[in-house]
Amino acid sequence: MGTLVPRKLLLSAMTLGLLTAPLAGPASADAGYWNDASADCCPAPALDVTKYSLALNSEVVSTSATFAAYDRAVLQSADVYAGLDVNGDGGVDYELHKPAGGETAVLRQGEFGPTISACSVPVRIEPYPTRVEMSTTAACIGRPVSVRVSYYITASDHGFDVAPGFDLFSPAVSRGYLVVGGIAERWRALGGADGVLGRALTDETDTRNGGRYNFFQNGSIFWTSATGAQAVFGGMREGWARTGAEWGFLGFPTSGEVRTAGRPGAVQLFQGGSQYWSATTGAHPVRGAIMEAWARQGYEGGRLGFPRTGEFDSSDGRKQEFQGGNIVWTPERGAVIAYR
Repeated sequence: MGTLVPRKLLLSAMTLGLLTAPLAGPASADAGYWNDASADCCPAPALDVTKYSLALNSEVVSTSATFAAYDRAVLQSADVYAGLDVNGDGGVDYELHKPAGGETAVLRQGEFGPTISACSVPVRIEPYPTRVEMSTTAACIGRPVSVRVSYYITASDHGFDVAPGFDLFSPAVSRGYLVVGGIAERWRALGGADGVLGRALTDETDTRNGGRYNFFQNGSIFWTSATGAQAVFGGMREGWARTGAEWGFLGFPTSGEVRTAGRPGAVQLFQGGSQYWSATTGAHPVRGAIMEAWARQGYEGGRLGFPRTGEFDSSDGRKQEFQGGNIVWTPERGAVIAYR
């Protein structure tokens, strides 16, 4: 470590992004992102921290610092210290340390403490945006319910920087839920915690009929080996729930929600049929012979428009109402359209 500043100046700058490859794609639902308070001393741009963040879930704690400019050689030559306060007492209980001279890191017990050799610390330097990311398992730091971080970065002949400031820690981040694998990939593709689904409300859970799922603030993602991970939210989720969700006749989703071409609305495919939604009709499933007849007249773009109900038994046969009429199915006649 450099001698420009006492080592006690460790600062709280944590994970801007979750390490994905080294830790199999864990994603935290409760991550903090902060801009640097610029409490530095004229560092070179490659050491000027502009942003930092912190994430914690039941399996992983991860942290990153983002820099104003990219100079991989300078970042490799820098000592990067991320002090973790897991007890809330303002002290460094654990320390993620990337020593000068490469791209490896260790976990230490306390500030300047001994290395915890049983705990690996994946580290990565990325150019766009320029950041150093480190992580370790939550078990290695006692599975805390919350954590704060403090960053101190120094390199010979290149100055130093701290975040958020001298002798300061970031705001506390509470332990989030675990989102992993295909579900995590889909969640991140939809914007993660800042996207349409929002933050996770559960760890990944077994559906008990061959699938996995996570609930989020504004929807769910369901995964099976046959369908992959698909999100269901809004009116589509409400309509699917009325059919029994993954236990009902529609089964698991096989696609995400897609805008319809014929009229303003949306469609989502499931194992047992499709569900169509519009602002005036809500979400209703269409399947089997009735779907085939509806498709022949142009789906939602045809004279029938969107479905107004699901299938139901009537005196005429199995029936489904649409905006422009209905379709009735019987074993003798098949699916017959009646326009209004």
